Amino acid sequence: MLNLILKQFFQMKTLNNLGIHVFEQTKDLDWEREMLFVNLLSALTWKKYQGPIHLYCNKRYLETLRIWGIDTVYDFIDTETLENKPNNIDYKQYWAFGKLLVLEKLTNKEPFIMVDTDLWVNESIEFDNNCDVQMYHNENFDLNFKGNTYPDFDFLIPDNIKELNLDKNVLPTNCALLKINNTNFIPEWIDLAKRISIFNKEIKITNGHQSSKMCFVEQRLLPMLLQKRGLNYKTLINQVYQTHKAEIQDGSEWLPRIDQSSYKDRYKFEAIKHVWGLKSFFKHLEIKEMVMRTTIQIFSQFDATKKPYSRLVDAIKEDHRNDVNQLLASLSR
Repeated sequence: MLNLILKQFFQMKTLNNLGIHVFEQTKDLDWEREMLFVNLLSALTWKKYQGPIHLYCNKRYLETLRIWGIDTVYDFIDTETLENKPNNIDYKQYWAFGKLLVLEKLTNKEPFIMVDTDLWVNESIEFDNNCDVQMYHNENFDLNFKGNTYPDFDFLIPDNIKELNLDKNVLPTNCALLKINNTNFIPEWIDLAKRISIFNKEIKITNGHQSSKMCFVEQRLLPMLLQKRGLNYKTLINQVYQTHKAEIQDGSEWLPRIDQSSYKDRYKFEAIKHVWGLKSFFKHLEIKEMVMRTTIQIFSQFDATKKPYSRLVDAIKEDHRNDVNQLLASLSR
């Protein structure tokens, strides 16, 4: 009964939450069919539970989507923004900077939600329209942890930005889901991000995570700037991700632990699924099988018959069957 009440509560959907996908393909995709299938699932579940979905990408990724018919899912596609990006940023270090360039273009537009292409929703999500910004969740870190995602940033920013006296105690915020109700702060945020990325282009982070620089301008700079400007922001779920425990995967990577959270908080948490770092472990068959088994199960709510993307769905299901047989064979040895 409680589950039904919560389900009805979270399904108060008006289907007017505009979702924004951003993706730039610069090389052949790792695990192409699997990640395109997750992209497809992300777009379809968003349209079912939230509202329209727009895509900002480069021409190469659009060509890849067209091969598999996934482009037909989108309500709007833009390639101009990422095809004309500035050339003074090191996009190898700042691999997701395209998302910030899209945000810059969307300044003064209607409220919207940035959605990572490897994230999908299982239910209607109730976003807060009364705050300036709403993020997915907070993140914590340990400065002494080797490979820390969020190292001390003093040496990464120029002196004239240090003068802002940003509060280092403000927790980073994961932006895999990012609801923007007030865009007034975006020009300053993106300007700071550009200046920082150009300043530290040649600076090496000792024992840092490969995504440290990108995570700083997107996920640490943002909440510190919002706090500095007195803007109201909050997170969608209450659990805080412990980045220094990412590889442990025993439940302690979330605080409070999911199994120790309230029923309502667990329900909200389970309504959102994010592949994120798991795709780097797809070389391990059991992990890829776990993710694909889950996505195929979720996709069962959609009829792909005679759809432009049906060939991809059929290919994934066949690969899945092969993976199951291969996995069972390896376990029996």
